[in-house]
Amino acid sequence: MARAPVKPYGTYLFRTHDPIMDVTVTAMGTRKKSEVAKGSGVSATTISNWRNHKTKRPQFATTAAVLLSCGVTGIQFVNGKPKLIFKR
Repeated sequence: MARAPVKPYGTYLFRTHDPIMDVTVTAMGTRKKSEVAKGSGVSATTISNWRNHKTKRPQFATTAAVLLSCGVTGIQFVNGKPKLIFKR
């Protein structure tokens, strides 16, 4: 008997780019890309590509590194949209 496919991310849909990039860019704020790159270990080119929406699906490890360097301690999804949790 065939099983129905599992869809673990059914509510996390996007058409142009991953919404996590928007909140990551917002978390970076006005920091220079060189500053974020130095603090996170992610290349300045990658950060520039995120800011210019040239990347559609960023790797989790690079996103996590940038967010951690910006003071984010967690990500919560509310109605399929990412919400950042900052240090207190």
